[in-house]
Amino acid sequence: MSGYENKADEETLSFFVKQGKKFILVLSSSLDNIDPDDPIIYYALHNDCLIITEHGFESEETNEDIALKQRIIATFVSYLFVVSSEKTDLKTNLLIDGVLGKDGDIYCVPESPFKNSLNNQLIRDGAILVDSYFDIKPGIK
Repeated sequence: MSGYENKADEETLSFFVKQGKKFILVLSSSLDNIDPDDPIIYYALHNDCLIITEHGFESEETNEDIALKQRIIATFVSYLFVVSSEKTDLKTNLLIDGVLGKDGDIYCVPESPFKNSLNNQLIRDGAILVDSYFDIKPGIK
């Protein structure tokens, strides 16, 4: 399950597309903004992936909408894989809190030891250290 808001999301989703995996895509924007020719959207539409948004057609996206979509994601996920996060923000905190509230696992890829990143903080707080997606084993600590 992922959003589709930045380069990291695009790279993650592209990885799953190449693996032939299904995913749930949670958008913080209107259905009007979906480009059916976008490779990731095209894959989702033709491979039984689920696209969810709280918006209908022709609705304006707000900063609150972007943060609140995390409540949808947190409902479905039992673990979170944090690849890169420059800073903590409301949407990230909502997602982390939702996963931890269900006794889920947080997996993190470490960043530079000279960087005060969310990833490094989560690892210091007990997140499971991993090098790649293939290291994730939900429920095994």
